[in-house]
Amino acid sequence: MNKNILMAAIAASLFSSTAFATNGMFAHGYGTKNKSLAGAGVAATNQGAMSSANNPASMAFVGNEWEAGAELFAPRRSYENTAGAGFPNGGAGVKVESDNDWFIIPSFGYSMDLGGGNNLGVAIYGNGGQNADYTTDEVGNLAGALGGGTLTSDILQLFTNISFASKLSDTSSWGASLIVAVQSLEIKGLGQFAGLTQTVQQGGVANDLTNNGADWAIGGGIKLGYITALTNTLTLGISGQSKMYMTEHDDYTDILTSSDSLDIPATATIGLTWAVTPKSKFLLDYQYIWYANIETLGDDDKSFTQANCLANNDVCVGGPDGPGFGWNNMGIVKVGWEWEANPEWTWRVGYSHGNQPISRTQTLFNVLAPATIENHVTFGFTKVTGKDSEVNFAAMYAPKASVTGIGGTGFQAAPTTLEMHQYSLEASWNSRF
Repeated sequence: MNKNILMAAIAASLFSSTAFATNGMFAHGYGTKNKSLAGAGVAATNQGAMSSANNPASMAFVGNEWEAGAELFAPRRSYENTAGAGFPNGGAGVKVESDNDWFIIPSFGYSMDLGGGNNLGVAIYGNGGQNADYTTDEVGNLAGALGGGTLTSDILQLFTNISFASKLSDTSSWGASLIVAVQSLEIKGLGQFAGLTQTVQQGGVANDLTNNGADWAIGGGIKLGYITALTNTLTLGISGQSKMYMTEHDDYTDILTSSDSLDIPATATIGLTWAVTPKSKFLLDYQYIWYANIETLGDDDKSFTQANCLANNDVCVGGPDGPGFGWNNMGIVKVGWEWEANPEWTWRVGYSHGNQPISRTQTLFNVLAPATIENHVTFGFTKVTGKDSEVNFAAMYAPKASVTGIGGTGFQAAPTTLEMHQYSLEASWNSRF
């Protein structure tokens, strides 16, 4: 593997702008082959050098290979104040659309056969995040969406996954990954809430609430996986990823509830791969994400009223019982079909469905993170281009999904509809060595 290629891939990933909001804060899949199957494949052994991002046990079957890819991701986010008065600002029946609609997201995977059924792998990828940008021009009001001018949220996450996998037999394996996570948080346009922060209520100044630029945190966790053949045609896969404990976001301590960090939730996936014929496979996964266990993400705004804040500063913005996004845990079913038409062409389709995490009582602050997507429809293919190389392609469409409700009722909140739909295209190059 050329060292320059590896360093270029790492640099591209580190300095890319990512904005995921597909399955809540997580991407719908990792690696081009996996994405073309709507993220199904925890029991697959043929998804290449990026497969440790889904199940580290799969790396035992990959061998010597590297993969480099890039995704063009296009989320379309909007909100509508259905009453015309109150927060978020906007006339009744006027849809306010977010700017920043196009993002390029690179990824890189590397797999090395150590011999004896053992394998070492590295995968670098954008895990997820959130992004919204409502300018004062879009709102049609100089006060902006929430009274503090242009409203922006930008949460991006980059994972570096270092994995080891080992075969237990010709048809079973286990694997483990050490994951190093880098996260950036930037928020603008919340100045109107300064007076209702715990810091101000305790006599201080809310310098760490909004408009402080990008603040970086680092953290990590582990991922474990297991794959085994149940029959000659049916394979079981299990994978679990721990909660990622992140360092503090010091520039936004006045908005993060309880602790000053924004941890990344744990996930678990179980699935089956069924070889229907020697040339076709059906894949079925179920994934669960524990959003509600993460402070700020899981904390709701049910106690956030001006009167409550004045009486008990713990329920103010940034307090231990203060308002967050109020996300629920999320379960996702993923199905995929893969067909090898001939030695040069393999085709894939997929579909996933999840219960979006936003409650109807939590729409005020979720203007910053309108993660309403529930369904993904995907398509893709692999084209063999040489003895040891291939190109992969994946396309995704996430149909429009919305949630209508009201949140933060003590702060002039209005009934609001949050809405999103998405498109993405990804291509990658695989080479074996």
